[in-house]
Amino acid sequence: MTNQTYLEVNVYAPNGLIFSNQASFVTADTPSGEIGILPHHISLVTPIDTGAVKVTLNKKNQEDKEAYIAVNGGIMEVHNNTVNIVASFAIRARDIDEADVRLEMQKAESEMETALMKKDTAAYTRARIELKHAINQIDVKTAKLKNQK
Repeated sequence: MTNQTYLEVNVYAPNGLIFSNQASFVTADTPSGEIGILPHHISLVTPIDTGAVKVTLNKKNQEDKEAYIAVNGGIMEVHNNTVNIVASFAIRARDIDEADVRLEMQKAESEMETALMKKDTAAYTRARIELKHAINQIDVKTAKLKNQK
């Protein structure tokens, strides 16, 4: 075991590396509940759910003490003080355009209504998942703004 007192955190999405920084703590949502990772955590691989990845940054003189990333599920690997998250979709809170996401929410809600009228279960399920992803982005953006105050 090394004396390293921080984690190297990397978050990847299909379009590449979304986040990379040193951290003192990382949380993510898993099917079993929220998991917290500190330096020297045992090695593990776990699925992660749609939700927020919260990274407590290790650098003392940074403006931001925490980084928030919205993810739509994926895999988290922890090994030798490195946390790698590979997500099907990931976006940093600072990059979320709330107006665009609200339009996505309205579109998903409309698609859900249409699917209900047509009794199209598959379309309803797809729209419900899209709505869940949009709500997650709004929640992550809101959490970031709330913790900046």
